[in-house]
Amino acid sequence: MIFYKLYLLIGLLEVVLEFLGLPSGVFAVKPILMPLLALAFWQESTPKHPFKMVLLAALFFSWIGDVSLLFQSYSPYYFILGLCAFLTAHVLYIWAMRPGLEYSLANRLRRIVTLVAVMALTILLVFYFEREGNEAYSGLVRFAVPLYSLVLALMVLAAAHQGSGSEGYSILIFSGALLFMFSDLFIALRAFSNALAFLSASMTSGIIMATYIVAQFLIIRGMVSYRDRVG
Repeated sequence: MIFYKLYLLIGLLEVVLEFLGLPSGVFAVKPILMPLLALAFWQESTPKHPFKMVLLAALFFSWIGDVSLLFQSYSPYYFILGLCAFLTAHVLYIWAMRPGLEYSLANRLRRIVTLVAVMALTILLVFYFEREGNEAYSGLVRFAVPLYSLVLALMVLAAAHQGSGSEGYSILIFSGALLFMFSDLFIALRAFSNALAFLSASMTSGIIMATYIVAQFLIIRGMVSYRDRVG
């Protein structure tokens, strides 16, 4: 559990650095997060965990996404690279969630919540495509953003249908997926609309990272708990 505690501690430090607007500190701390979570998962999961390598790969691509987005101000290609990395991570999460899929009536509330979230994401895409003068995010990004949104929505749907809806692992995974989508909604709002103009850039970044850090933690903890439950 030591690596989980380190992950949350370093994560808290990263969020504080974001809120304080200290980019040099963020550059130093952010790349440490996913390796710490990967070590925690490696330490806790059993050698026979069927999706051990899949989940480690998801964390690896999340790390690539984290590092790439640190440099997006230098070139929009870093944004594309980060987007593709997180897209791959979501696909891997969906793959790992397949054995736990259940379509019981107990999941009805989750389906409603997920539908609302997907609708919100769709509205943001409309903002994105209607925004004028956004030459930095054109071309390939116009294809990548909708594709990423679709895969993210599928990941949340897969998380919404884990178990009957009342199990501890199911709640962890679904909560993590929703927080992941919430984090990405804030990123999209910041990039493609003025809806967050009332927040400072550092405050927005802090909220994005806080939800993202907790989201990754909950998903991994949920996946470990699921495998422990089913043996």
